[in-house]
Amino acid sequence: MKLLLLILILTGGLGLFIESFFPGYILALLGSSLLLSAIVLGFVFYGLMGGLTVFGVELVVLLLIFWLWIVIFPKTGLKKKMELLVTNKEEEGNEINWYLGKEGRCESPCKPHGFVRIDSKRVEAVSETGYIEEGVKIKVVGIREGKAIVRAIQTE
Repeated sequence: MKLLLLILILTGGLGLFIESFFPGYILALLGSSLLLSAIVLGFVFYGLMGGLTVFGVELVVLLLIFWLWIVIFPKTGLKKKMELLVTNKEEEGNEINWYLGKEGRCESPCKPHGFVRIDSKRVEAVSETGYIEEGVKIKVVGIREGKAIVRAIQTE
């Protein structure tokens, strides 16, 4: 019986640990059910002290798993593989602010999205009003969502 309780505790803890890598509630439900059934069996077969002992062992196992997740896991290469790469949109937005008020040419038709060339750099742009043909001179009049808002310049 002690071996069964140990198997239930370890299997339930392992299920919860694996659930943290592959979320989906199935392993969490299975692991929690195994841990709960180990506690119930501890009370049924060993009385009050046996049930409390099983509960204490489960608590230690869960704290160990939590410690592994919080302290050890961030230092592993697996964390880097699971982690999303963060792009610095704020820095990208600040870079585009340099183009505010500058002039350039449409590199592709802006209908309303397109690309313009300003200071020999290709910049994603949105036309302020309607369609701007390729090759037309433009001026950057604003910035929205990391894109330059451009207006066609009237040539005389």
